[in-house]
Amino acid sequence: MKLFHSIKIGLSDIYYIWRREYRAVFHDLGIVLFFFALPFAYPIVYAAVYNPEVVREVPMVVVDNARTPLSRELAREMDATPNAHIVSYCADMDEAKHMMYEKHCYGILFIPEDFSRKIERGEQSVVSFYSDMSILLNYKGFLIALTDVTMNLGGKLQTQALGGATQEQINVATQPIPYSSINLYNPESGLASFLLPAILVLILQQSLILGIGMMAGGIYEHRQLHLFYSGREHMHNNVLHLVIGKSLCYFSLYILCTAYILHFIPWLFICNPNPDRSYCRICGSVLSWNLRFLTGSSSFLVRPAKLPTCKV
Repeated sequence: MKLFHSIKIGLSDIYYIWRREYRAVFHDLGIVLFFFALPFAYPIVYAAVYNPEVVREVPMVVVDNARTPLSRELAREMDATPNAHIVSYCADMDEAKHMMYEKHCYGILFIPEDFSRKIERGEQSVVSFYSDMSILLNYKGFLIALTDVTMNLGGKLQTQALGGATQEQINVATQPIPYSSINLYNPESGLASFLLPAILVLILQQSLILGIGMMAGGIYEHRQLHLFYSGREHMHNNVLHLVIGKSLCYFSLYILCTAYILHFIPWLFICNPNPDRSYCRICGSVLSWNLRFLTGSSSFLVRPAKLPTCKV
């Protein structure tokens, strides 16, 4: 009977702590903002910054010092890719740099004067590309476009050098080992799909620990700790009841935030028709351990070694 009586008192204490935590949360506007406004608004801002994941038609300029059919073909093929768009042909690098400083373009393709002569002699010719690295997605688009164009143009030059070879011989010479690239879990190779899962969990952790810290600081600042568990002073010496009661409160509060951040935000911005949910499971596991640690730590923040007295 004594055991059942202890269990009954423990459950009653846990429920009381849970109810008091709810009341403390919803009676403070600042804590409500940390617990609800921050997790709901912050992810939208982060996701909007990294969306869209793939850029198209990024403006660039060309400085063609060679002025040969081969250099013009290189520029045309670069402009034909979906990632880049040539907005102007500049006379020299100073004009091109000025356009980049004015944000009229984000990349400069520089073709040297001896570009065609070296290729005709069978030598390697270097083409320089200058990119504005302040936006990594633009650089990624330029890099993909330039790689595809140079490989395609190199294949054409090899085909011309082979002369009367058959199509099979040409294929073996230009691409002896064909490959197929399949991007799993991040088909667009986007930055958002790479960064957002970790950032979303970090937002949940930040908002929770800031809200708990604000609530604990407010209690100590206004010296209301002696009133927080009024009539149940024995609970201050039972850490387990405090941890369980507070954990139930914060877990129940963050169920909606977790579902919103880990499911709705990826669906809203990534829009993958066959999304892989493995990262959500990983984020959920990390989140659960963070919540356990934070709620357990919060109980010690508001647990005094000795119950203070109040002078009227």
